[in-house]
Amino acid sequence: MFYNHPLLLVADLLLVVIMTGFVFVTWHFNKQFKGMREWFLAFTFASSNMAIFILRPPIPQPGIYIILQTLLMFTGLFALDGCWRYIGKKINIGKVFIFAIVPVLVISTYYAEVRPNLQAGFLITSLVTGCFFIIGGFSLRRGGFKAHPIRYALSAAILLHGIFMIGRPLLFVPGIEAILKNLLSISGFELILFQQIIFTPILALSIILLVNEDNARLLKIQAEYDSLTCLRNRGSFFTQLRKAASLSSRLKTPLTLLAIDLDHFKLINDRFGHQAGDDVLKSFAQIATQCVRNEDSIGRMGGEEFSIYLMNTSIDAAKIIAERIRSTIETSTVKLPDSDIQYTASIGIASYDEKLGIESALDKADRALYTAKQNGRNRVELAS
Repeated sequence: MFYNHPLLLVADLLLVVIMTGFVFVTWHFNKQFKGMREWFLAFTFASSNMAIFILRPPIPQPGIYIILQTLLMFTGLFALDGCWRYIGKKINIGKVFIFAIVPVLVISTYYAEVRPNLQAGFLITSLVTGCFFIIGGFSLRRGGFKAHPIRYALSAAILLHGIFMIGRPLLFVPGIEAILKNLLSISGFELILFQQIIFTPILALSIILLVNEDNARLLKIQAEYDSLTCLRNRGSFFTQLRKAASLSSRLKTPLTLLAIDLDHFKLINDRFGHQAGDDVLKSFAQIATQCVRNEDSIGRMGGEEFSIYLMNTSIDAAKIIAERIRSTIETSTVKLPDSDIQYTASIGIASYDEKLGIESALDKADRALYTAKQNGRNRVELAS
């Protein structure tokens, strides 16, 4: 079977340009998304590489060769940079350019002009570019496949592309190229074009889907968590509490509720301002989170009121945890530019009873909290 190289090249170029446009549009509407700009630049360099390869501008052959090699390595470098920025890391592009890309370009120039051997330069460039892709692909493999399936799909696509980049010089070895022509009726060059036609949309669509995956996760977080304290909001907390109560009933294990109120919080706002009040709320959230386990949950009920449920915890054990929270708050300080704030909290504790239901346990915890306030605040009370 004979494939028309010019048609394949034009189809490949159009596909890369279209996918670059899709990535640009995604970046344009998701500027807050880390790594998108770098991935767009990687696609831009790939498009430029294809365009120059096809159009062959009036530049001496060695010059075109060096430009193509540079654009190819920049494609891999910015793909790697995008992966690292996505996970919160940064690459010093200048250092990589000086210590990795420039030496490769010097070697490529040597094999292009001094000792003509384009395959040697092609091998080195493909090796470096492939390594960029492989390192970037491995860096995305974090967070768990179930929680981030699209991230792992993009990681796999980048890894496979990098492996192919490293191995593609082998396609021009006479023995391997003969096998390709006998089995698939294609040349090594045609296989490279087909690989680009297949992987270009896979990479672009994976990036776009990754943005959608992260946006969906962000919307879920905004719907379930309080933006100030990063604790669960009222609705989300009650949803989790119902699940915890159901599990407690099935396993016949204790479930204990804590109702918490920060003492004299209005006075803090009036005296120090609402920003200081927000700092106090964040301070409490940090302290409470450190005092409970992962299987427990904390919710902001509104204002300075909070609730905690403790899984598989008796009321006596819950009192120890509540005292730890109370004493840590009492000894903590919220530092402001011109003063410090010390605050306290009152806590009521009640056990969940399957026969009486969740509402009864919440009501008893609230009444115990009211008793703690009546008895002088900054104390823990058990429900009667």
